[in-house]
Amino acid sequence: MEIFERLKQMNNGQSNERYVLFKLNRNSVYYGVDKNKKYVFVIESLHPQMRPSVQKTKELVFGFNMKCEMLISDKLEEKTVHILTCKSEREENILAFIRLTESFSQNVSKENPYMLNE
Repeated sequence: MEIFERLKQMNNGQSNERYVLFKLNRNSVYYGVDKNKKYVFVIESLHPQMRPSVQKTKELVFGFNMKCEMLISDKLEEKTVHILTCKSEREENILAFIRLTESFSQNVSKENPYMLNE
């Protein structure tokens, strides 16, 4: 799984106080690691003026409309995004997280780019 391998490589690097991301070849969809070296799935918000919110479960954190500094391909950017964080360190859970988010990202289209904003 290409995404998993890239994420593992990113997690072996230095710790960073920002999100460190790489962009998929899709509309504003990113994967990466947070400052705690947890894996994240990120999509840009179409409505940055909306109030941010956060929901947590045992294994996931979902940040809606979060304004963040992120390092994307070695370029520092500030964006308002939706972030899904996988808190699990178990490989099978991480792979399930990637499969789920990858499936979701394949349905992102220009006509309906972010179903989260509806």
